[in-house]
Amino acid sequence: MVQENGVPVGMKHHPAEFKADAVALYRSRPGATIKSVAADLGVNTETLRNWIRSADGRRPGSHSTQPAASQASGGDVQAELAAARKRIRELEEALSELARRLESPRLLEDPPPYRQNAVLRGPRHLPIACDGIRP
Repeated sequence: MVQENGVPVGMKHHPAEFKADAVALYRSRPGATIKSVAADLGVNTETLRNWIRSADGRRPGSHSTQPAASQASGGDVQAELAAARKRIRELEEALSELARRLESPRLLEDPPPYRQNAVLRGPRHLPIACDGIRP
């Protein structure tokens, strides 16, 4: 790769103020994508993405979680954890009830109810006389 003044040709140096303004512009447009804002500014999509990560205090190229400022507070996390634990208990109780019902010997002895045949008025698998004629 050809370099000029220690910088690869084709790479541009943008002042810190321009980078900060680009990040602010992206954040001020709720429906905008990084791609659309980068195209408006004439910079590479990944360049703008790295600037946003740097502004969030993350390493460029990292795929970490949200920045600390936008993470939920401790109380919210505790409430969410308590709700999740409650739901887990409910599901465990439902599972144990289902297992209990499946292990019941009564369910193994009694077959499911048969569907009645409307014409013959009996279970389909039983031969029934119709109009005095035996099957």
